[in-house]
This record gives sequence, C-alpha cells and structure tokens, in this order.
Amino acid sequence: MMNEQESRQNARIMILEGAVFWAGLSFLQGDTVITNFISIATGSVALAGLAATFKVLFYVIGQFVFGLFIHRVCSHSRLMVKLGFFCRPVVLLMALFMLTGLSGEQAAWMFLILYALFFFLDGMINLCWTEICTRTLPIAKRGEVVVLQQTFAGLVGLLTGWVLRVILGSSLSFQNQYTVIFGLSGVLLVINVFLLSRIRDVPHPSVPDQPPLHPVKYLVRLLPILKHNRAVRLTLAARACYLMTLISAPINLMFGRSAGLHDAQLATLVFMPVAGQIIAGVLWARVCRRTNYPTMMLMAEAFGIVCAIANLLCFFLARAGVPVMLPLSVTMILIAVNTPANNGFFQHMITQVDARLRADTVVLSSLVVAPLSFGTYLAGLMVETVGYMPVYLLMLVFGVIGFLLVRRRIPLEQADPG
Repeated sequence: MMNEQESRQNARIMILEGAVFWAGLSFLQGDTVITNFISIATGSVALAGLAATFKVLFYVIGQFVFGLFIHRVCSHSRLMVKLGFFCRPVVLLMALFMLTGLSGEQAAWMFLILYALFFFLDGMINLCWTEICTRTLPIAKRGEVVVLQQTFAGLVGLLTGWVLRVILGSSLSFQNQYTVIFGLSGVLLVINVFLLSRIRDVPHPSVPDQPPLHPVKYLVRLLPILKHNRAVRLTLAARACYLMTLISAPINLMFGRSAGLHDAQLATLVFMPVAGQIIAGVLWARVCRRTNYPTMMLMAEAFGIVCAIANLLCFFLARAGVPVMLPLSVTMILIAVNTPANNGFFQHMITQVDARLRADTVVLSSLVVAPLSFGTYLAGLMVETVGYMPVYLLMLVFGVIGFLLVRRRIPLEQADPG
C-alpha cells in the first residue's frame, strides 16, 4: 500500500482521468446518442439495444482473455497505458468512416464493430485499473473515486449535452453530425490515455515465466469462488436484479418519439442523463463516505423499483393523451442517478475475497452478469413485439426481488479482508 500522501495523489489523478474518460463517453450515450444514431441509420429498435449488449459482452470477453495471462504481467500500470493507446483512438476511426459518407446499415454495423473493439480493450484496461486502485487506495476511497469521476464528468457533460443538442438540431447532414460527435469523443478519449500514464502503482507479485492458462482450466479455477463464497454469490444475484431495473435506458428516447414528442423535445432529453449523472455523483459519494456498500446496494434496489414505477406512469400518461415530456425527463434522470450505483455492488464483492483472488473474482463477476447484457436487446425486441409495458413490469419484478434479497440476506456491516 502507498503512503497516505502518494495515495491521495493517485486518487486525484484517477478522478481526473476518469472524469475525462466519462466525458468522452458522454458523446456516445447508449440511451440517447447511439440509440438515435442506429435508429436513424436502420430504423431498428432491437439493433439499438444490441449496441448496449455489445458494450457489456465484449467488455466481459476482454476481461476474460486478460484473466488468462494477468499473472504474467510485471507492471499493470505500463500495460494499461499501452492498451489505452490502442483502445482510445478507435472512436476517431468511426469519425473517419463517417467523413467518407458511410450511412445506413453499413454505418450502423461498422460502428458496432468498432464499439465492440473499444470495449474489448477497455475491459482489459479496467482490470488493470481495478488492481491498481485496490492496491493503492483505502476501501472507502475506492468507491468515492469512481462516483467523483462521474460527478465531474457530469459537470463537463452539461457542456457536452449542449453541444450534442446544437449538433443534432443543426442542418448538418446525418454523416456530418456524427463525424463531429465521434471526433469530439475521440479527442477526449485520447487525452485520457495521457492521464492514465500518470497513475502510479506499487510492486505486485507476478510469474512472467508461467504460460497463459487454458480457457477451460481458467473457468474451472473461477467456479470454486462462486461455490464456496456465499457473500459473492448473494452480491452477484443482487447485482443481476439491479441491472435488470436499468433495461429501459436505451428505449426511453424511442418511447418519447412514439408518445408524440417532437425533435426539439427529444434533443432536450439528451440532457437528462447528464443531469442524473451529476446528481448521482453527489449522492453516491456521500453514501460512500457516510455509510457502506451494502447500504448503497439497498438504496440502488429501491431506486430500481422507483424507476420502473416512473416508466409505468409515463406509459399510462401517454395512453391517456397526457404530454409526457416532464415525467419522461424525470424518469431518465432517475435511471441515470441509479446507474453508477453498480459500483457499490462491485466494490462490496471484491472486499469479500482475498487479494490473491481479486482479479479472478472480477472476471467471474463479469462472466456471471454477461448474459444480462442481452437485457437491453431483449427490451428492444419486446418493444417491437409486445410493446413497452412488459419491459417496465419486468423491471419492477426484478427490483422487488433485488430489494428483498439485499434487505434479508446481506448484512449491513462492512468488512475488508483484502
């Protein structure tokens, strides 16, 4: 562990690095910008949901692949920077393709391929980042760093939201609009790489001469964690329920369009996740400082129930012919507030295992929740076949199950055996 001064310095750099990273990704908001991009390019709600699925799925694959040889890495910080130089400029490639006039399904599928590559590499980067974070920061500071990253990114996101509103409301062609959007995102993400290089690590054990693990043998090594650690099992189950309360995020903008909102109103809705992100940073940072991660988990499950009820309210108001701009705005803010609470489940889980099993537990967690990456795709398919209401009811059911699970099975005391 670093001394206190070095740890504080690392925390500040991590907050700045993360703020720039999330600000860059705010130009690629899955529930607004990307949904709009793919729906205009293809007209498919399901394909828009597939973008969110690709994001999670390839992120998990990246972590699993890295887990096969992480034991050989002598310096996580150096590898993290090298991966960053391959990962972050990928978005600039999409801007270049759009500049050439790419459109329609070709543009959508090219984006999905590059999107998948970006998050495949980012999964590896995050595993390095998590290891460095847990080695160099005290437990309470870890969650606070993540939520403060998103708070400052949200403040920058106010400007981002205004820029997006101007671009999407302009007379620029579809290709030129998204050339600018992808270009701005890419520039911020490249800056992020240079900030990654400023993060410091401490010496850690490695066995560079040991060959990479066979994927099957690696899976066999991961399963005992799930079998023998009840706290990890319960946390993953609760996290799965929580994640299912967020599946309406990429379809809410389309719901607004189907409810009769015009283009200017839809452009305004782009700001709502940004506003929610700022509120989330303030809220969850205070929770991290004053309580503990199990309390954060319980609050997240309760928020999930509220989000589902808010979506149902919007649905019934729209059917009654009542304007939904205000309630839908509030709903999108609530979902954005709840999204960063995922960090509470993650941080609680990695405190329940020995430091030697930490990276394996992170990979195991990603594998377990990977099937839920199809939740947003499922939501899109459900909308196209049976409508919006079943999606919102599904959210409500999982929210109630998750709340009861955390309330009755996960103690509110906090421990850090790592």
